[in-house]
Amino acid sequence: MAEFIRKHMHLAVSMEDIETAHTVTSVKNQGTTGATSTRPYIPPIVVRFRQRSMRDNVIQHRKDVKNSNITIVEDLTNLNLELMIIVCVNTRKLIKHDLGMAGCT
Repeated sequence: MAEFIRKHMHLAVSMEDIETAHTVTSVKNQGTTGATSTRPYIPPIVVRFRQRSMRDNVIQHRKDVKNSNITIVEDLTNLNLELMIIVCVNTRKLIKHDLGMAGCT
């Protein structure tokens, strides 16, 4: 994983930065990616970083692999996901309100 991040995301990551990494397999997803696909199924990989700052840096640079078959997402519990959505929505409302107060719309 460290080599992939260095090569494709151009971030200085070492093996020591990664606490653990493992694949997540599902019985129903083994085989190919779809009924008409000939590509083999590649299971998702979960990576845990030793430092939150490194994790945040990788999340921030995930756009670097946007046009590839690689997707980087945060693994949030449902409760944390709901909380993040609430915070984002309320933050947008506050920003719009503050800009409106300043005469900007």
